[in-house]
Amino acid sequence: DTLSERKAGGGENKWRSTFWNHRFGSSPAMLRALHLHGYQLVVCTNESLSHLRNAQPLQDQLTPKLERLAGWAADVGVPVLVLVATDKKLGTSSRGHTLHKQPKTASGNAGMWHVAEELLGTRAADGSFFVGDAAGREADHGDDDQRLAASAGVQFWTESAFFGND
Repeated sequence: DTLSERKAGGGENKWRSTFWNHRFGSSPAMLRALHLHGYQLVVCTNESLSHLRNAQPLQDQLTPKLERLAGWAADVGVPVLVLVATDKKLGTSSRGHTLHKQPKTASGNAGMWHVAEELLGTRAADGSFFVGDAAGREADHGDDDQRLAASAGVQFWTESAFFGND
């Protein structure tokens, strides 16, 4: 949840796809400016679903996240490619990197970055970068975002360094 977060409180509403805020008030304007300067915006996210076996639980878990991402992208108002990895063990990019951001593999974890390049028909240009909230800091849930940027060969920014602490 680098870009959005669930609203505080809410009881049962906290799981609704419309019950979110921008995590950083500055992010919509910053992302619009990046788009105007020719950047292509890609959201790479994990949603571990491999423990679910039946269609309905899969849909119940994935649909709210996808709807929240769609609402977020519509609110930002620029084209956004969203990639969701759903299984830590399955899938590699055409360059052999895992598609899920978490696994630590010798080949790297930049698979979603490679898929984005293929879907957009471009390779990362000079000045490309990745912003994430898993940088290996003490309070972080891991370092997979930082490792993804390193595997992709692009600059890494933490969310607070990039968007500020507003």
